[in-house]
Amino acid sequence: MEQAKAGLVRIYESIDEKIILKESDEVDKGFVQDFECAMNDDLNTPRAISILFEIVKKINLENDNLTKRRLVTTLKKLANIIGLLSEKPELFFQYGSGVDTQLIEEMILKRNLARKDKDFDKADEIRDELKSLGIILDDKADGTKWKKV
Repeated sequence: MEQAKAGLVRIYESIDEKIILKESDEVDKGFVQDFECAMNDDLNTPRAISILFEIVKKINLENDNLTKRRLVTTLKKLANIIGLLSEKPELFFQYGSGVDTQLIEEMILKRNLARKDKDFDKADEIRDELKSLGIILDDKADGTKWKKV
């Protein structure tokens, strides 16, 4: 079960940063054909899932944004066929975390204020407290994102 969860996390992480990219109108026809062959082979879901991971690998290695968009679109469409990637990555990483979302947001706000005031000891203390709850922070230009690990 843990291995399956780790695999799903890996798939979501591959699109997490790319979710802001505009969706492509195109899909990677080679991956679509391979996926369809797997599904037509007596619903060979292990093969279908391995194709999804091939797409994830290619997304993570790709530098061209147009190709990356096409791969992300392909991944989403194929994963949806077998009931995966139905949530936005942000919701996936926060859903069912077992902690109060409002409390986490308040702690992040306090941490950001401490950082703004250059009270880095306090900011580190709050980060460590969140980490002990299984919450990992990711500071970005547009704010602090968090996810449950």
